[in-house]
Parts: sequence; C-alpha cells; structure tokens
Amino acid sequence: MFRHILVALDGSESSNRALAAALRLAVEAKGEVWALSVEEHLPRYAASVGEVEEAKHEMDAYFRKVQDEAQRQAALLGMRLRTVTQAGHAAATIVRFARERGFDLVVLGGSARGLGGTADKVVEQAPCSVLIVREAPLSMNVEDIMARDVAAVQPDTPLGDVVELLIRRGIKAVPVVDAEGSVVGMITGGDLLERGGLRHRLSLVKTLDTEIVAGQLRDLTSGGQTAHDVMTPDPLTLRARTRVSAAARIMAERRFKRLPVVDEDGKLVGILAGLDVLRSVAHMAQEPPTQLAGPQESGRLVREFMTTSLPTVAPDSPAADVLQRLAASPYRRVVVVDAQRKVLGIITDHELIQHVGPEPRAGLLKVLAGRTAPLQEMRLTGRAEDMMIRNTVTVTDDAPIMEALELMIANRVKRLPVIDDAQRLVGMVDRDAVLRAIAGQL
Repeated sequence: MFRHILVALDGSESSNRALAAALRLAVEAKGEVWALSVEEHLPRYAASVGEVEEAKHEMDAYFRKVQDEAQRQAALLGMRLRTVTQAGHAAATIVRFARERGFDLVVLGGSARGLGGTADKVVEQAPCSVLIVREAPLSMNVEDIMARDVAAVQPDTPLGDVVELLIRRGIKAVPVVDAEGSVVGMITGGDLLERGGLRHRLSLVKTLDTEIVAGQLRDLTSGGQTAHDVMTPDPLTLRARTRVSAAARIMAERRFKRLPVVDEDGKLVGILAGLDVLRSVAHMAQEPPTQLAGPQESGRLVREFMTTSLPTVAPDSPAADVLQRLAASPYRRVVVVDAQRKVLGIITDHELIQHVGPEPRAGLLKVLAGRTAPLQEMRLTGRAEDMMIRNTVTVTDDAPIMEALELMIANRVKRLPVIDDAQRLVGMVDRDAVLRAIAGQL
C-alpha cells in the first residue's frame, strides 16, 4: 500500500493526470501527497544577475499558480496537498527529493508514445516504485499520433512521378499542396484507377515484374496528365489539435482510411491513418490496469461487427474457381475451408499472382482489375491448397473486439476469419469494423 506519495507537477496536461491519480491513490490508502515542481532552464553563464532573478521570478509566479490550483483539486477530495518548488534538472531533482523524504511512490505523467527523457531517468534511478500515468489515446490530439514524414506533390506534378512516388514510398495516397503548403487535393489509389489510367491497384504493383511497372509509368508520363487532373479537390482535412476521438468518428462514419492534417494556417503537417488510431488504442490496451480507462474495457464482441458474407473454397478447388470467387469479392481474398467449415488457409490476390506463371499473368491481372478476360484462355493450374497461406490467424466470434485488434496489429494483417466455439468459419472482421466499434463508444 502506497501512503507517502510524490507527484511531479509542472502544469502540463500529463502532470495534471498524474496529480489526479496520486490523489485518488492517497484517498484510498489514507495517505499523503507531496507535489514537487522543478524550475529548469534558468539562464546560465553569460546571463546577468538581473536576468536570472527575472526568470526565477516568472517561474516562481507560474508554479505558485499551478500549485494553488493543485491544492484546490486536493481540497475537493478532502485532502491536504503539500507543495514544494526546487531549481535543478527535473529527473535528478525528483530522484533526490524522493530519496531524501523516503517516499513510497513517485507518480509521473507520460504520453501514449513513450515515457520521455525525464520519466525514463526517474524510472531507472528512483529509490521507490514509480507510476507512469499515460494519456488515454482517444483523448489525445491528432498531432500526437499522426505521421509527420509526409510525402506530398504539387498540382503540376506529372502523373507518372506521382505513381512512382507512391510505389517508392509504399503508400496508397498522397496530398496535393500548393506553393504555400496548403492542401488543395488528395490522390488515392482509387483516383488513379478511375481517372488516371492506372491499370492495377497499388497493392498489386509490388507483385508485378519490373518491366510491367516501368511500362505503366511510361504510359502515364506520356499521357501528359498531372496531379491536378486526377486528384479529389478540396479534401476533408483535420486540424492538428483535433481530438483523436473526433477524428476516429469522422473516419469511421465516412469510411476514410487516411486524412491530411493541417496547422492553424491550413498548412500540411501530417497524415492520420485509421491504422494510427488503432495502433495507439492497441498499445494502451496492453498497459497495466492502473492506466486511465479506455475503449478496451468495452464489452462489445467480434460477432457484432463481423461480416458473414465472404467467399470460401474447398482445398481441392481449381485455381480458376479461386480466381472467380476472389475477383467477385470486395475483400480480395477467399478462405479455404474443409467439409466442416474449419479454416485451413486463406488466399489473397497476391498469392494467386505469385502462383501462376508469366504466360497467364496478364489475363489474371485483367480479371483482378475488373476487365474481362476469358478464364479458359488463361490455362490456370493448381488447386486452392497449393497457393493458400496456412496457419491462418483467426479470432472467435465471442472475443472482445479489442482482442481482434491486438491480433491484427501483432500479426500485421487487415482482416481475420471469425470462428465459432466449434472452430467453424462464421464470418470475417477487418480493421475498418474495429475502428467503427471504437468510434461507436465515443
């Protein structure tokens, strides 16, 4: 039981969460809480005495305000909060103060991305237990979890260069920005197929021969089209300080997989993908129970969000049947099941392309691209069991939806076959469904 608790307090959102957690623990244990504020970054060396005194006066005033508010919060819980302010390096000062006063527990605020320098050092050097109170991912801002290394093109970028960039970076969408960095459009794989003349989905390009890819890029370049010709203009954007919970709702309701993020001036600063939201939620689901409550505590089950309409084939089904079912499915995959509908494997368009030889590959790609091609002329050979991915990861229909998410993240898959308690296939759940489940709790 922790009765003598020290909390680091600097007025930030994370330290306010730490204070709240420390006070709750102290109330339960009938203990006491001290709040330590550390004045760092005072002028050194070349600074005059007046400059040092002025900076310290400003910090003193700031921390008095922070500590007065902290004492008010404690008083609401019937607690007395002791406060102290010291100058020095944050981590070293916290560790030294905890050692000198014999605290049982040090409480610090942390982010969902990691501990940070101060917290790392306190954890390593503290003479007592340390509790890191992390922020619930859905209460963070978009800027806390978005990708910042963003590829972008301008309206006059040749279309061939756009596709080459997408292939080289392994991404499926790119923002279009003007000379000032404002977002004026968005180009996705769907845009390239519908208006750009791209013959194959971006996800299939990595399976194609180098010569085929080079030929497509030459054709796109010679056509004279630019990013402006194929982009979706005036796309929806998110502000960097938008709450992740709000972004998740938007993405789930409007079925967006990714959205550009802009600053207060409308300039591009990042990209938020649905996977970014899911990864942050999955990370927090693995934290100890002392963390703040999150969507992982929901009782929603996989069966509530799975789809039951999915193609299946028997292990001895010929390759032509596999292709026919796969091409007709929006999931671009078929599940291989035995006579009792137990999952034996899964086949995606990638496996099918890799299985066939060079001669029938052109016709196969036409079918997968939605263009007609006589199946009998492709001379496909083999059976489903020859090309399926074995040891397929599955999830039970009565599992919490967060279990499905953790399996997807751990195994780097977008979709999971769903089985019942008799191991029979009953459906499939994907990342979009998990995002809708999470957003539906907000």
